[in-house]
Amino acid sequence: MPDGLKESSKLPDAIFTPTTKEEGGKHDENISFEEMCNRVGKELAQKVKDATITIYRKASEYAETKGIILADTKLEFGLFDGKLILIDELLTPDSSRFLGKR
Repeated sequence: MPDGLKESSKLPDAIFTPTTKEEGGKHDENISFEEMCNRVGKELAQKVKDATITIYRKASEYAETKGIILADTKLEFGLFDGKLILIDELLTPDSSRFLGKR
């Protein structure tokens, strides 16, 4: 994190933090990008990362026009017929944290 960062400040760039379901599927488990690559392959892991950052940036830019900071969000992906797809809800109060601009 940058020096001098204050709580609830906007970061200079988006951070990708992959997770997966723990054994038994009860909770999300943080994993490194390297671990993600080991599990799904480097090419697919990079596609997920790129899609996540692109979606976050577009949503964040739009939210800012409304005076809202999109602090973070969770996106879920899957494969259908070998193609990466976005699944489940996204950009809702249940899957994201929103802050009013200060």
